[in-house]
Amino acid sequence: MDTGEIVVETTGSLARKVGVSEATIRLYVKNGWIESSRTEDGRRLYRPTEVAKARAIYEKRMSGKGYFTPKELP
Repeated sequence: MDTGEIVVETTGSLARKVGVSEATIRLYVKNGWIESSRTEDGRRLYRPTEVAKARAIYEKRMSGKGYFTPKELP
């Protein structure tokens, strides 16, 4: 992944920003709600758009309206 000037997040840093566990972030990826790319050594990286999506998912779930479609994400 060529990050250039774009700031990317690791699973741990994304989890801390959103306020969830790393396992939750991996679940979001597994369900196709957010996307990640991998470095040569296998670490997942997330672009700023995926950070926004992860926050939106968390906020929606915490609001009690946890059921949503991918079309509802930013």
